[in-house]
Parts: sequence; structure tokens; C-alpha cells
Amino acid sequence: MRYEELAENPDAAAERVAAFLHTEPEPLAGGFREVHSRSVGRWRRELDDVQLADIEQEAGGLLRELGYTER
Repeated sequence: MRYEELAENPDAAAERVAAFLHTEPEPLAGGFREVHSRSVGRWRRELDDVQLADIEQEAGGLLRELGYTER
């Protein structure tokens, strides 16, 4: 699940995760509602080239698998 999905619709995200975990969604939804949509895209504003290169080296494959585009 992408962070953007969680920020956009925390209740739907809780339903999805709860179904996967075979549990009730409400406890998850309560926590998920604390997610701030203002954090979406924050990496573009706050990380420098060295930090982005480190992240790409460590998690680049997973990021591409999840649909995140390269810088």
C-alpha cells in the first residue's frame, strides 16, 4: 500500500489492511486517520541529492515496484 492511498482515504486503507490481517478495521482506521496528506511528496522538497541517492540504492527496486517514479 502506498502512503498516498492511506493519506487520501484512511478508512478504505484500514479496510484493506484489516482484510489482509483478518482483523477489525476500526482500530487501524483510528491510527490511519492521523496520517497527514501534507507529507505526500515531502521527499521532493526536503531531501538532497545525496539522501535521494542513498534511498535509491537501498530501496530503488521496491519503490519502482510500488509505482514511484524516479526523480
